[in-house]
Order: sequence, then C-alpha cells, then structure tokens
Amino acid sequence: MNFLYPQFLWALSLLSIPIIIHLFHFRRFKTIFFSNIKFIQSLKNEKQTKTKIKHILILICRLLAITFLVFAFAQPYFKNNIQTLGSGKKSISIYIDNSPSMENTGKSNTLFEQARNTAIDIVHNFQVNDEFQLLTNDLSPKEEKYYNQERAISILEEMQLNSRSVQLETITDKIEATSDNIGSHIVYLISDFQKSTANLAKINFDSSSNYYLVQEEALSINNIYIDSVWFASPILSLNHQASLQVRIINSSDEKMDQNTLRLNLNGKEIVTNCSLPAQSSDVFSIEFKLYQAGWNTGTLSIDDYPLTFDDTYFISFFIKSQSNILLVSNNENPVMNSVFKTDPFFKTENISSSNYSHENSSNKDLIILNELADIPDELRADLTDYLINGGNVFIIPSSNKLFNTEEYKQLFNDLLISPFEKIVANKQKIDKIDYSHDFLKNVFEGIEKNIDLPLVQKYYSRSKDRYYAEKNLLTLKNGDPFLTLSQVGNGYVFVLSSPTHPEWSNFYNQWLFLPIIYSSALYQNASNTISYQIGKDRSFTIPDSKMDMKSIKFRRGNKDFIPSYKLINGRLYFYLTDEFSSTGFYTLLADDTTSNNSAKVAINTNRIESVTKVYSQDELSEFAKDNRIEYVNTSVEKISSRIAEINNQKVFWKILILLTLFFLLCEILIIRLFR
Repeated sequence: MNFLYPQFLWALSLLSIPIIIHLFHFRRFKTIFFSNIKFIQSLKNEKQTKTKIKHILILICRLLAITFLVFAFAQPYFKNNIQTLGSGKKSISIYIDNSPSMENTGKSNTLFEQARNTAIDIVHNFQVNDEFQLLTNDLSPKEEKYYNQERAISILEEMQLNSRSVQLETITDKIEATSDNIGSHIVYLISDFQKSTANLAKINFDSSSNYYLVQEEALSINNIYIDSVWFASPILSLNHQASLQVRIINSSDEKMDQNTLRLNLNGKEIVTNCSLPAQSSDVFSIEFKLYQAGWNTGTLSIDDYPLTFDDTYFISFFIKSQSNILLVSNNENPVMNSVFKTDPFFKTENISSSNYSHENSSNKDLIILNELADIPDELRADLTDYLINGGNVFIIPSSNKLFNTEEYKQLFNDLLISPFEKIVANKQKIDKIDYSHDFLKNVFEGIEKNIDLPLVQKYYSRSKDRYYAEKNLLTLKNGDPFLTLSQVGNGYVFVLSSPTHPEWSNFYNQWLFLPIIYSSALYQNASNTISYQIGKDRSFTIPDSKMDMKSIKFRRGNKDFIPSYKLINGRLYFYLTDEFSSTGFYTLLADDTTSNNSAKVAINTNRIESVTKVYSQDELSEFAKDNRIEYVNTSVEKISSRIAEINNQKVFWKILILLTLFFLLCEILIIRLFR
C-alpha cells in the first residue's frame, strides 16, 4: 500500500488523545466502608464490568474514526493488476493554457496559476523515470522535447502568461505529431476551454493516446473590453481635426456606468466618459487635432477587473509634413497649375509626358494625368508599379480632338478600370455624392440639402460592364459616373469624365473640386492599418519605409531582433512571427537610431480571447463521454486522486470517509444505548 499524501500520517499521533481521556476513567477512588454492603458490592462489581466494556468500545470507535480520517487525507492506494497504459516508462504530454483569458480569477488564484499548479501536481504524482512534454501557446521548438520529472517541474515554475491565442486543435495536432510512445501516452489538456478557441468538434483524439480534459473554472466570465479602433476618415493631415472611433463591448450582466476612456497620444492624455448597458456594445468618438508630423503613437485604456489584458489598445499612424504631387501636363492649364499653390503643404512638380522618366514618380503621393492626348509606354508601365506600391493617380481626360482613347483603353485594361467610350453632349447635373464612402466621409461638414451642384455640359461615357469593380463617388442625374474610384494594388485611381474647360462643365469652379483633389493626395493613408493583433494578422507592411534591407531590424524596449520579411512589388512585408509575441510598440530601426520618423508598429492581443464564454461542466462531460476520454474539473475534485486512478491505482479515500462517519455514529449509539 502506498499513500498519495504521506505527510498527513503524522496526524496519527492524535490517537493518544482518546487514550489519555480513557485512562482518566481508571483513576483510584477513596474506599469508604459501610456496615452491611455485601449486596451493594455485588451490584457495584457488575456495574463496573459493564462500564469498562462501554468505555473500551467508545475508545475503539474513536481510535478507528481518527485513524480512518487521517488515512482519508493521506489517500492510500493499491496498484491494480490490470495495466491499461502499459508497464514501464510513460510519456506524459501536458498542455497549460497560458493565453490572456487565463488571467481571470479562479477559486484560489488566477486561472493560469491554478493551471500551472495543477500541472506541477500531475508531474509530482508520476514516477521518476517517466518523461514529460510541456506545451503552451508559445509553440516554441523546445515544446517538442520530453523532459525528466525534475526538469519538467523547473520549467513549469518559470512558465508565464502569453499574449498569443491558439486554437486547441493546433495543440492536439502538435502533440500527436511529436508523440512516439504509442500505448503508454497520456495527454492532459489544462484550460478554461473557451468556446472561441476550443472548437471541440474540430479535434481528432488519437485512440492510441489517453486524453484528459482538465478544466480551470473562473469565478466570473463577465468582461468589458476595447474591441477595435479606427479613424472615422482615412484621410489624416497635419493641423487638422481627426475623429478616433473606439468600439467597447460590455459582455457582463451589469451596466457599465461612467467608465473612463483614456487616450494617451504622444504623451498627452485625452479623457472621455462612457456608459454601456449590460450585454451590449457601442462606438465612442474621441476628437483631437493632429499636431505632430511623422509617426504618432497612442494608447487607449478603460478600467475593468479582473480581465485587464483587453482594457488597453495600442495604435500608431503616420502624418506627412508635406505631400508631393506630380502634374503631368502638355499644355498650360491655369486651373490645375493654381490648385496646389494656395497650400504650402503641397509641393508640386510639373513635367510634360514626353519628358517623363521613372525618377519623376519617386516619393510622389499623387500623379495627375492632366488632359493628356496620349500616354507614352514608359509612363503607362510605371503607373502600374506605382499604384501597386501604394501611390495614387488622378486622371482627367483631354478635350483635344487627337485624344487617343485606344491608349487609355490599354492603360485602363491593365488597371481593370472601365474605359472611356464616347462623348455624350447631354446636359446633366451631378445628382448624387457618395458621402458614405471612406474617401468623402468627414471631408464635407454641414452640407445643405438644396445646395447647387455642378453642371456638366459634355462628358465621356464609361463602360458599364460589371466586370469592373469601381465606386461611383459622383454620379450624374442619368446614372452615368462622373468621378470613380478604383483600388489597384495598394494605391487608388481616380477618373473624371470631363476635362477642365468651361464648355464641358463648371465642376472645376465649384466648391466640390478642391476638397476632392486635395483628399486624393492624402487618401493613401486609407491603406495604412493603425494596429495589428497577435494570432489574427499574419503580416503587415509599413508605407514609406524605404531602407537598406541589410540593416532592417525592430526594437521593443531593450530587445532588438531581425524580422522575417519579403519584398513584394517593391514593398516590404513583415511577418508576425514569435518575435512579435508581446503587446506594445515595435520600432523599425535604421542604423541603430530612432527618431520621430522611425516607423512604429502597434501590436495588440487577439480579441478572440475577450469572448469569455466557456464550455460548461455538463458539455465537457458529455463530450468526453462521447469521445471515450475523461473530464476533470479541478474545482470539484482533486487532480491527485484522478491521477492515481489514471496510473492504474485504486484509491479508497471516499470509503475511508464513510468508515470515519460510521464509527462516529457507533460511538454516539454506544453512549446513548449502552447502559
């Protein structure tokens, strides 16, 4: 016989207490003699015999009750004769869920601390010669190895929470891929079993391994968190107002009343109050002015307990100090030549199509093809690459009779844009403005419903083939497009349907023209993501990060590392590998120096962990039963007892508790009935 907890056996010393109490009943009494007490003496002797038997029986019951109670705590066991898992050394794989949701509070500690202690308890209760594989959401190469008992405990004690979210089937697939001890392989999956990350239907349990689902239950699954953040308008410019949209979700059963939403932007804090009903979500706006050119960093936060990992959200974005415009024109056009002169933010370069070279498009935010009668081959070829790399192109057709629609058709076919067809001399007013589109959102404020819109005398019709995926930003009354937007690669193409001549339209003299042409130079920010989530996003790109690829590395805190990246169509794409495992800001370095122009990437936890719904005990028990595996809830039963059974051991603590209660009952009955 062996004991799971032999340290409790010291309590057997308590057996001396009832023995001492019993001995007091045998203390000597003073003898007093009476005259004729022979009859009384015989009765006394008979009574003393019965009392002595009663006291002995009570003593025996007390001793047995204490003994069985101590043995119940020590948990004795015997080895079964049936060796279901095979004899000799066993291989034990233990998965400890260290995802952000395990930060929640359990019965005695955080769920992660409980899970780690459970894992240590499991390792302790196996044999010294058994080997252990320890897996977490880190998915590091060392988790493919097996360790001895001492080393396994050491690793478990050093284990920490991770910001990564991993699907449970990924863990089980890795376990089976690294298992080489079929027939004696035991697997423990210790987790809170969130439904968002543990899709049990997708898990295939290998019949050659013995699986045990060990659940750590939280005291509460209520959570309030920042779900996502974005700008109301993708067009951001220096010294202009910006509106940051923050979606907050209240998954608790209580109202979130007067919580504080804080934005720390470049070291300056902006505070707003927010309230939410129970089981609801809402979007809150934070308004501020953009004063800092270059890279800006912001941290949004709310107050919630005990889950705090999703109460903070990191963002980063780039604000240009100057926008570079390339105007390709073959004639003196007073309209376009004067457009950007009123604002020093825009720097314009004017060239003719015949003088164009590849260097002209370098570092340009916008290329305007202003009424070109034809398009040279070099220009057409460069435009495709320029758009793929994130540049914007604004095309204004020519009024020249020599306007080569075939060359434009070839360009538009390359870009998958509907081509020009013919001139339509049908007077039309611009009837519809798509204010809902990101490009025009927040560009115009307080527009009157009956405002006078531009009049179009003539225009070029466009193909209406559904093959082309274009957005009509401005639409004529007859339904024909006047201004379209198409995404090509990482850039955008704007196409107008008429030239800048008064006999064609008065659009260029109206209030509508300048905001649109200015916004087209800034709209490249629409493709700039302000944050990324671990486990959700696989890669990211940084605009305007032209660097020597030999010197590329990232810094977070005091740690520098070389990222994994690829150069695709002239743009660097970085991959969210293990190096990006912590939340916060990562700075792209050039020559080990940092500045305001050093690119910064904001990394957040995957909000899938914020959805705290978990499988119930009944659901896991039923699932385990259907798949011929076992379920253990650590809040209900001791893992050590189950391990003893798993190790082909028979435990008796429940029987011992019953025996303890039985002998206590016997003691009571003897005291009351034995006279």
